[in-house]
Amino acid sequence: SGASQTFVGHYGPVECVCLTPGGSEVVSGSTDIRRWDLVTGELLMLYNDHAFSVIVTPDDRHILAGTVGGTISLWDRHTGAKRMSFGDHGGSICSIGISPDGSKVVSGSTDQNVCVWDVLTGNGTLRYTGHFESALSVFVTHNGSKIVSGGADLTIRVWDMTTGKERVVVEGHSAPVLSVCVTPDGSQIVSASGKSVGVRDTLCGRVRSLDGHTDIVTCVCVTPDGSLLASGAVDMTVRVWDMATGDERLLLTGHAGFVTCVCAVPTGAGAGRLVSGSMDGTLRVWDLPTGRCLRQLEVPCGGGVHCVCATPD
Repeated sequence: SGASQTFVGHYGPVECVCLTPGGSEVVSGSTDIRRWDLVTGELLMLYNDHAFSVIVTPDDRHILAGTVGGTISLWDRHTGAKRMSFGDHGGSICSIGISPDGSKVVSGSTDQNVCVWDVLTGNGTLRYTGHFESALSVFVTHNGSKIVSGGADLTIRVWDMTTGKERVVVEGHSAPVLSVCVTPDGSQIVSASGKSVGVRDTLCGRVRSLDGHTDIVTCVCVTPDGSLLASGAVDMTVRVWDMATGDERLLLTGHAGFVTCVCAVPTGAGAGRLVSGSMDGTLRVWDLPTGRCLRQLEVPCGGGVHCVCATPD
């Protein structure tokens, strides 16, 4: 469908967006959190929290929100009840990720720390203190064994999820690492820093630079089969790259503001699609084989879309 839906209701900028596992609903975070029907645009539920990052748990039961106050809130997705609030970051939470089994949530903050929390109890289990500036992005590997973080200190750090030991520090970036992700087989780390996308082999350390964007790259993601990589940038474009060759496969244009977030829809009816969010206040749904824009969702709330994600299933 080429139709667009308008989601009206937020009183501040939309900081983050995520899809529910089935892909039928979207959750947006701003000065509050709202859950919408993706097709009709109907507001389904409101959660009273100021969120910079939101995710839906793999079992589709809860929404986790990383807040401006440095805490994580756990909401019942269906009833709208807040189950608990936990965490003690000394700054705003920039990014959160979740383990594949949904038992642990990872947070990165402006206080420079990366922390791991038990979702059931809210207890902190580990605190990583390697970054010396804001921890801007966190990613849990698909097997749940490691955490990868990108920082304003121009580094990527790889941590052991169980012991908290810092395994690898990747230096040499000339700009803050705004986004990190890992291929499904764990063999490559992808990062956004400056105007380039970096692809680093986790075994031999070989680094490839994918160049094409004309301004700062803000976000990266890899498709569930590991064959394609998508990147979004301040140049208002989304580019899709072949992971094997590094060739640019698609150039997606249409956003009127810089692209802040990209996410490949993993499974179900939306498989083979890419979602991008922009400071122009819209989400766009793209068909990956053709690059055709299937749908535009407008969120006219005085600000742009800062992040989008889909749960693993």
